[in-house]
Amino acid sequence: DPDGYSPEQLAGEPSITFLGESGDMPSLLRDVDLVCLPTRYGEGIPRILIEAAATGLPSIASDVPGCTHIVEDGVSGTIIPVSPQAGMADRLETAIRLYLDNPALLRSHGAAAYAHFRQGEFTEDAVNRRIIELLTGSPLPTEAG
Repeated sequence: DPDGYSPEQLAGEPSITFLGESGDMPSLLRDVDLVCLPTRYGEGIPRILIEAAATGLPSIASDVPGCTHIVEDGVSGTIIPVSPQAGMADRLETAIRLYLDNPALLRSHGAAAYAHFRQGEFTEDAVNRRIIELLTGSPLPTEAG
């Protein structure tokens, strides 16, 4: 992102911890209350939002394709506008404060995110199945059982 900040630029900020790459997201996510993905670009299917939902965390994400497929505004998290003119930074700050000031909302949105994840739409098998069906143009047979 040419308009974004590099990890090096943010390293001096006391409220930001850059963790780098991790092979153990579940243990990292155990130590957080909320996941934020403010982006101006379509993200496909953002894995971090799926990982957050799988661990029962609500997310704040941008109003872009992919993010809005995973996060249901006001149910499993909060969707914020993308453009600076729509107040993206202010809306992000407001959403974070809302969750920090409302532990019950944090828990209920986290529970809804987990319930959405448990429906199975984002499991590895389900995603692979959808990709194969899209590429072949025909549905795969379902397993008996």
